[in-house]
Amino acid sequence: IRLLFSELSSDFYLAVSQGIGSTRIEPPEERERKSISTETTFRATSDRGQLLETLAELCAELAKDCKDKAITGQAVTVKIKSHDFKLKTKVSQMCQFSNCEELIHVTAKKILTNLLDSSDEQPLSLRLMGVRLSELKDKNDPSIKQRQGNILAFVRGEGSSTQASMCKANTKKYQCPMCGFEVESL
Repeated sequence: IRLLFSELSSDFYLAVSQGIGSTRIEPPEERERKSISTETTFRATSDRGQLLETLAELCAELAKDCKDKAITGQAVTVKIKSHDFKLKTKVSQMCQFSNCEELIHVTAKKILTNLLDSSDEQPLSLRLMGVRLSELKDKNDPSIKQRQGNILAFVRGEGSSTQASMCKANTKKYQCPMCGFEVESL
């Protein structure tokens, strides 16, 4: 080899042929996680109820994984594969960093219904579905403090302490005429 190449090149080729390199491989625990996801395959179906049920299960699993790892995210991606193996993904930003199952599910459901309704093929038959949470931050990161509330937090009575004390002083109960659900509000 030394006759064919320069000294530097021949040393490099000998090292590479023996699997010796200068690249450092980090174990997964040391790398910064960019996203977390879950997906499942199933028999091709166009039943919207079954697809929404599968989506709810995926969102619950994703939220549990995020809570177990103490991470939150802001971007929700839904991935679908149709019966003819065409892959589509769509991303939506949540208004805040969260690992809340309800918030992830509401965002993912909006994306999925948009993908199903905007498809050229009606009804769209799917065989794979996945949900991913990206733009991750640690749950205790001080930079993710909630700047603006969302409707889910308001209905659950979450919010700042001044908001909470103000709400407790002026609370009234309202009942939805459609479903009978009671909400305390100002």
